Amino acid sequence: LISFKLFLIVCANIKYLPLAHVLSICLNPRFDIPHIDEICKITLASLVPLLGGSLTNCKACLTINFERVFMTEKNISSGLEDYLEEIYIAYLNNNILKGAELARKMNISRASVSEALAKLVAKKLITYNSYEPISLTKQGIEEAKKVYDKHHILKNFFENVLEISPDEAGENACKIEHIISQNILNKMISLTKFYENHPELIQKYKEEQIK
Repeated sequence: LISFKLFLIVCANIKYLPLAHVLSICLNPRFDIPHIDEICKITLASLVPLLGGSLTNCKACLTINFERVFMTEKNISSGLEDYLEEIYIAYLNNNILKGAELARKMNISRASVSEALAKLVAKKLITYNSYEPISLTKQGIEEAKKVYDKHHILKNFFENVLEISPDEAGENACKIEHIISQNILNKMISLTKFYENHPELIQKYKEEQIK
């Protein structure tokens, strides 16, 4: 009963996440949640009369719901890419990162972080439970590196080619990295290298801007 009360508190604190979604997460074996059998048993039993079905049907519906919510999206959303990048930075710096610390770094609620981490786990990009640090899987490292590299390619282009301030360059890189195509990114890399090899052109551009 104590576990069930805690479960209801969690649900109350994440009103934007439907109860069915929460239960779907709980029912998935990939998540290590203490007392989950007790929680699900009590919660599902309570839902059966409301749903007008059997306990077996209720479990089946929730399992299908989990697959629909977390497994059908092939691509990673821009929001999840931000989480992945932050986790990757911690990985590069050999820093231990837990959910609470990630929420603090990103200035986002614990509830939102928990939902995002659940999605990343479902996509097999990280391993995580509430008692252990967040760890990137091999696939997660590959995906995170792509996001991280995009950000730095864009930031480098804005700073060194367009001469934008570091803060403004970083802010815009964060926005554009999620939507830019690989083709345009490749051309920006080539143009950046070209200007690095021909600094006189940058100087000429500066002089033209002053006129």
